[in-house]
This record gives sequence, structure tokens and C-alpha cells, in this order.
Amino acid sequence: MDSVISRHQNQCLTYDALDASSTVLAHGLWKQGVRKGDRVAVSLGNGIEFTLATYALFKLGAILVSSPPGYSVFGLWLTVAGAVEPVV
Repeated sequence: MDSVISRHQNQCLTYDALDASSTVLAHGLWKQGVRKGDRVAVSLGNGIEFTLATYALFKLGAILVSSPPGYSVFGLWLTVAGAVEPVV
């Protein structure tokens, strides 16, 4: 399906591109040890990269722990600490 689902900062994302790119990212995360049920901290702005990371984690069954960019070290620590289990 080649429909455009997102246009952000002169980038277009189609369903096919989302599927392909998120699969590649999921494979890379798998090789780094991310598994189903793992909590993964993601600190990205609201853009295509965040969408790709989200879908890649969903494909693995991992849990996204969103941390807004610009958080202080303490703010990031609170986000991760609130996740209860280990975060990759």
C-alpha cells in the first residue's frame, strides 16, 4: 500500500516504507537483545523516527517508555524508574 500516512519536515512516509523500515529497526533491536516484554526508553521528538521506533517495538512485543527530548538526567531517571522493570 503506497498511501502517504505522514508528511513531516519534507519527509513522506508510506505504509510500505513504515513496514519495511520498522522491520529493519526491529531486527536491529532484536540483535541488541530487545525481547518481548522488555521496556525500551525512547527519547525522540514527534516525527517519523518516533513512529518507526514505535512500530518496531510493537513488532517485537516490547514496551515503549516515552521520554520527551530535552528531559534532564533526573527527569529521564524518573521516567525509567517509573517503568518498574529493566529498561533497555
